[in-house]
Amino acid sequence: MFIKIINECKLAKIDVPIFNNEASEFWVEFTFKPAKQVIKKPSTKILGNTTSHKVVRLLANNGAITIAEMAKQIGVTNRTIERIIKQLQTQNIIIRSGSDKTGTWIINEMSV
Repeated sequence: MFIKIINECKLAKIDVPIFNNEASEFWVEFTFKPAKQVIKKPSTKILGNTTSHKVVRLLANNGAITIAEMAKQIGVTNRTIERIIKQLQTQNIIIRSGSDKTGTWIINEMSV
């Protein structure tokens, strides 16, 4: 059982856990490093000069920007920004890190 956990951790490129055993208790401790924020300028080849491209540029410059701020800067409705964000997430171009209120957007380096 331990070997399978260790091998899966190595495959996932995360630290191997610490196995603890005291008296009648057994537990496994995993350590996690904070996610590295990768910001890369979006490729116009993928997005073109569209509203989606403008959203990605804004997110690349400020991952904590709000939907309302983006809508105001671009000149569209909040709902338009919400639709574009959902589409960009589906295409794996952007990733949300953290909570809806205090999190940030990360541009997926692999997709641009």
